[in-house]
Amino acid sequence: MRLNLILLFGFIAATLGLTYFLTRPSPHEVKNVPVETINDIKDYPDAPVFTFTNLNGKQINLETFRGKTILLNFWASWCAPCAIEFPQMLNLLRQHPQEFILLAISVDADKNNIPKFFETIKEPLPDNNHPDIYIGWDPDKKISQDLFQTIRYPETYVIGPDLTLRQKIIGASIDFDSDEFYQNLKKISSSFE
Repeated sequence: MRLNLILLFGFIAATLGLTYFLTRPSPHEVKNVPVETINDIKDYPDAPVFTFTNLNGKQINLETFRGKTILLNFWASWCAPCAIEFPQMLNLLRQHPQEFILLAISVDADKNNIPKFFETIKEPLPDNNHPDIYIGWDPDKKISQDLFQTIRYPETYVIGPDLTLRQKIIGASIDFDSDEFYQNLKKISSSFE
């Protein structure tokens, strides 16, 4: 009887510990904030400032985009949900040119998989002449995992023009080229004009 009680209390303690571990927020976790609270910027943490390398080897710093609303997307060529949402993001930028910036950072180990991904989704690989799309590569996951604690792909952060984290979107859970999402981005952008 006593052994059963000890086992029961041990099981309860282990369950509570595991529940706490799995549900605690990460240091950079950003809540999905209702659009109505967009103007209350004191609640938004600063985005970690980082430098990434684009496919041509050029170093690009996040600070370069201060004043613009940024979609920071972590993706991989082997990620099926990434193949669903990436064309939506590209379509959003086509519909609203020069309004937003897309920083699409691949976590692929092999850089050669990046152009193959674009062939698979039947989209041209954005080149240096596209002012709104920057394709980066984070093979060591120093940005995705170390700074943003991203381990599930795709994961997208909306970063406001003041470089604060405004929204975190996990998985292909929204329609990026929907009018609702566009209005959300416009509200973030216009709150700083």
